[in-house]
Amino acid sequence: MTELTDLEICTRIAEIEGVDYFASDGIISAQDELGMCREYNLLTDDALCFQLLVKYKVDFIPYYPDEYRTQIKNAYIVNESPNKAICLAIIEANKND
Repeated sequence: MTELTDLEICTRIAEIEGVDYFASDGIISAQDELGMCREYNLLTDDALCFQLLVKYKVDFIPYYPDEYRTQIKNAYIVNESPNKAICLAIIEANKND
């Protein structure tokens, strides 16, 4: 998989999830369930990222102190950020959708 920027990762996850989002000044925003606009960044929002980990049944394996491995379907990702590893595994598993 080619190296994606943080903005591209968040955008792709929003598309996979069907989130109605907009990007401005390098920030992705979406409306929450109360209709309020908020930043949509799975790389910094641990709770949102955890919800996706559970939803997509991502196997998450802390490996070395600064390395995390994730697996979903045939997607196997190693990254230094747990949230990024989870997001990249979801993107890889859904690349043909």
